[in-house]
Amino acid sequence: MRAVIVNQLSKSCEIGTVAKPLLSKSHSILVKVHYTAVNRADLLQKQGKYPPPVGASDILGLECSGEVVDILCPEGSAGEVEQNGGQGKTQSKKFAIGDRVMALLEGGGYAEYAACAPGSLMRVPESWTLQQAACVPEVWLTAYQLLRRVANMQPGENVLLHAGASAVSLAAAQLGSEVFHANSVVALTRSREKIPLCESMGTRAVSGRLRDEFFAEMPRAELFDVVLDPIVGENFWPCLSEMTRRDARYVVYASMGGPKVPDFNFGPVFRKSLSILTSTLRARSLEYKAALVADFEKDVLHPFLSPGRLKLNLDTVFPLERVTEAHARLENNDTGGKIVLAL
Repeated sequence: MRAVIVNQLSKSCEIGTVAKPLLSKSHSILVKVHYTAVNRADLLQKQGKYPPPVGASDILGLECSGEVVDILCPEGSAGEVEQNGGQGKTQSKKFAIGDRVMALLEGGGYAEYAACAPGSLMRVPESWTLQQAACVPEVWLTAYQLLRRVANMQPGENVLLHAGASAVSLAAAQLGSEVFHANSVVALTRSREKIPLCESMGTRAVSGRLRDEFFAEMPRAELFDVVLDPIVGENFWPCLSEMTRRDARYVVYASMGGPKVPDFNFGPVFRKSLSILTSTLRARSLEYKAALVADFEKDVLHPFLSPGRLKLNLDTVFPLERVTEAHARLENNDTGGKIVLAL
């Protein structure tokens, strides 16, 4: 099958041919990939800075959308498997061959076929294209996990989003406002040009140049209960110490600004009883992801996303052969939503 292969010497992406993935007990559904999407984890893995979990595909790609083409069901699993006219097992408890699905992956999305864990699959709503569906799994499940499971966000709280025009923040802004009923959501972005995009998600948006002025004038009642930060670096400390309420939860889910924090002081952390939390999704267990997917479908996908009450924010679609160009667009922070690759 066709797939993107990383040249280990040049750290560049090339189109090559690899073996089709084999199904296993844990990854028992084969999906023919129509679309995948670009994430910053792909850029880090390409550079050798973010290896896949043990046992995962070393092909880039943490999500995909496509069609179920094969299902491996263990012998003796009566009640969970139906047979189609004696021609083999074509239907699991939840999915059947021919179903349109979107998948959260540990790796392997930049290829024509992906072996998927059943619990990490979601059926694509009838009104969606597969192109739209590719925008959902990694970004929306990450944002949902951060707000619900990690920060335990409550109605009426104030939320601050660093990298406010990133795909995760665009999803988190809508989840915070519409699903978790925030009092306010504020998005920080380096680019003035991206402020309208952030505000279209229902947030107050502030560019980096106006940040200090904005927060200097912010009433104490509007300090933040939940902060989502994928940057860290030099912005971490002033935000943590000056912009948070007592008992606030500061969630770090990446370190694009560098993993080291200069002049860190635990004084305000103790004084305000702050919680500094970290989280990633890729290395979580399949059981964790299955529970997360089930909750997401119930809380977000069916009541909000499927009816169009929330925006998917598709930025650009590139053919797989232009993967290098797609990566460059993300590296240059030129995006306003998800970059999708078409196979």
